[in-house]
This record gives sequence, C-alpha cells and structure tokens, in this order.
Amino acid sequence: YYIRSALNDWRVAIGVSRSEYNQRVWVASGYFVFLLLGTLLLSALLAGFFGRKISAPVKKLAAQAKAVGDVQSIRPLHSGISELDVVSDALIEADKRNRNKELKLLEALLRLQMALDAGNIGVWEYNPEDAGVTLDGRASHMLAFQGRRQISFVEDFLPVVHEEDKLRVQTAMENALQSGDVVRETFRVYDADPHTLWVTGIGRRIYTDSGKPSVLGLIVNVTAEQMALEQREVVAQELNHRLKNMFAVIISLMSLSARGK
Repeated sequence: YYIRSALNDWRVAIGVSRSEYNQRVWVASGYFVFLLLGTLLLSALLAGFFGRKISAPVKKLAAQAKAVGDVQSIRPLHSGISELDVVSDALIEADKRNRNKELKLLEALLRLQMALDAGNIGVWEYNPEDAGVTLDGRASHMLAFQGRRQISFVEDFLPVVHEEDKLRVQTAMENALQSGDVVRETFRVYDADPHTLWVTGIGRRIYTDSGKPSVLGLIVNVTAEQMALEQREVVAQELNHRLKNMFAVIISLMSLSARGK
C-alpha cells in the first residue's frame, strides 16, 4: 500500500514493518544493491567452480570427437559426469566402426589395384565443364602423354585418336553422360612412335561431391587381342576361299562324270 509523507510525497511500502515506513529511500536502495551484488558474486564463484570442474572433461570430449578416425585410438573419458561419459562411449564405438570401414575399404582398394595392375588397365575421369580428362599413370603412359595427369579431351586426346574412330569416341562419351549406362567402345590411337594401338574404353556417369556429373572410366590396351582377331578373320576368309575352290572342283568332277552316263 502507499503512504503519504510531507517530505518525500508518495512512498511505497511492501512487506515491511511499520517501524521502517519512514526510512529514507536510499537505505532501501542500499539494501537492494547489497543483495544484488552479493547474489552476483555468489553466482560468479559458483560458475567459476563448476566451470573449472566441467571445462576440462568437455575439452577432452571435444578432442575425442576431433580424433575420430585418426591414427590413434580413442580412450574412455572417465570424467565422473555420466552424461559426458555416455557421449565418450558413443564416440569410441563410432571410431571403431569407422576404423572397420576404413580397413574394408583399404582391402577393396588393394584388390582393385591388383586387378588393374594384372590387367594393365588405366583409369580416367572426364569433366564436361571444362572438357578436361584426369588420367592415372598407366593411362597416361598408354596414351603416350609422358606422365601428364591432366589433359584436354578436345585438344590433347582427340588428336591421338584415329580419324575414322573420332566420331564414335565422341558419341560414346555423350551417351555415357546422358544415359548413365556403361558405355564400351574399341578404337585406335597413336602412340609416341607413332604406332597404331587398339584400346577399349569403358565409361559410366557418376556424380561428384558437388552434385555435378562426370564420366569415370577404364582404358585397356587390346592391340594383341585385336591383331589375333584380325589374323583369325584372315584365316577364316582363306579357309572359306579354299573350301569354295574345293567344292567347285568337286562339282566340276561330278559334272564331267555325269557326261559319260
């Protein structure tokens, strides 16, 4: 309720005794400021105490989260705070799963590399944005680019392709980008001597981390197989020609024998 005073006009009194009605305002304000400062000081002391107690385990937990997947394994936290220990255990399990996945991926990559080495297979990737082609060492050596890993599809690669096969190679690359199917094409290229080599290119559309399409593929030197195929075709044509001659002779003999009958 309110009290009327001749000196201070209206004054508010809430929950105080009658003896304190006429106390000056600055006394009550001093009480309030004293209580406020005491509360702030006590809060700061408590925050500092519990902050120091919690900050160290939190920093260790952050270091564990950062170390997931690194070389060294993560150790349990044992901070005494159950919530932090639960998160630490979850990070340890995640680290174990990541390590198992990395080991399986490494084994798969090793098997793939062994297969590529045994088959003398090169790997390439075509980027349609700048028409650039990324080659591995084997593909670069096979196409006589002297170890270059970055080439231009139009300015570097197409000039080494046989003139009769350029259109088929360009069409196959466009089909790989548009259809998303595995595209296979066998064509001729020139090496550094220059000799004509037969190679088979296999490509398929993929998407990069940014969501843009590219073509990932393999290239295989099939010159020996192509030469063997051509030799078989020559032998087959020669055999076909001789069989025709033999049948012609047999028919002629039959015709001559039929004249006397």
